[in-house]
Amino acid sequence: MIHADHARQMLRMHAERLAQTATDTTLPNPAATTLPQADTLGGFLEELTGQFAPHPGSLPRTVLPQTPPRDTGEEALDEERLLLATATRTPQGSKTCGG
Repeated sequence: MIHADHARQMLRMHAERLAQTATDTTLPNPAATTLPQADTLGGFLEELTGQFAPHPGSLPRTVLPQTPPRDTGEEALDEERLLLATATRTPQGSKTCGG
């Protein structure tokens, strides 16, 4: 019970930190700050999956396929340029992404 309570507290802390970062309008680059916070929360959740037995009624955990290596060539640069051009063209729209 103590271990589960600690896990809930840590999960709440990570989630609150992510929520604060995602809604902080004073950040110069919110995405650059929010994405690492989301990765931290995801890593914590991955860590927890190995520490607790699944609920008897739970479905088996789906193993995610390996992600292919990122293309560092011209195609990846073009995609990044398109993303940046879209975000800077309509900055009001980027604030509403994700809800």
